[in-house]
Amino acid sequence: MKSSPRSSVRTVASIRQLCSMGMPEELFMAKFLEGARDWLGADTGHFIWCDDRNHEPVNYSGDGFTDISAVQRFFSHNSKITYPGVMPAFTDLMRSSSSGTLGCNESNAQVYVRSDLYQDVMRPCDGRYMLYLVARDVQGSPKGLLSLLRSSSDKPFSSSDHKKLIQIEPYLRYALSGEAGGAAMFDSADHEGMVVLDQKGTLLSLMATQIPPSMATSNSPT
Repeated sequence: MKSSPRSSVRTVASIRQLCSMGMPEELFMAKFLEGARDWLGADTGHFIWCDDRNHEPVNYSGDGFTDISAVQRFFSHNSKITYPGVMPAFTDLMRSSSSGTLGCNESNAQVYVRSDLYQDVMRPCDGRYMLYLVARDVQGSPKGLLSLLRSSSDKPFSSSDHKKLIQIEPYLRYALSGEAGGAAMFDSADHEGMVVLDQKGTLLSLMATQIPPSMATSNSPT
């Protein structure tokens, strides 16, 4: 359900309050994605965390439907590849200040749809349209990739949606600058909406209430 103007105001206020609470990062992100989905009218929300040194993907948080095998493919394969006209390799993307849309009204929309990034990762997650942002802390250090997805049955993200994402970016930047949380905590984290992967895409932990057990691999905890 898309937000009404009045509920959108409440959503922004809730996001602002959430970002000021100083919560551990992994718990904060699960709640932030829920609010961002409501604010932007997205079907699913995703955040791929990067490590501080090499900017490689280290963990994943998601809200809404997630094909965990597609996320694993991104970690183990797709994140290492440059997709000309679409997106650079993940580590290069993290060194940028990039934000925008993919598969929407931009000139390279069909390039995205034909790419292996879409076919291998986004399509299984029903991500026909993407709105994304490289998230940083207040010092400018990259923390990860925020992406919001809409299915093929929905309308593309617009420039107005992009502006709304930029509107909440300062709150996200502030929240990602706290001392608590961080990638080191994810090995034992087990919060709503959390999927924990290592750099090779091996599933370390997941919430059974969020992802059907049939999607779990043999690496999942019992």
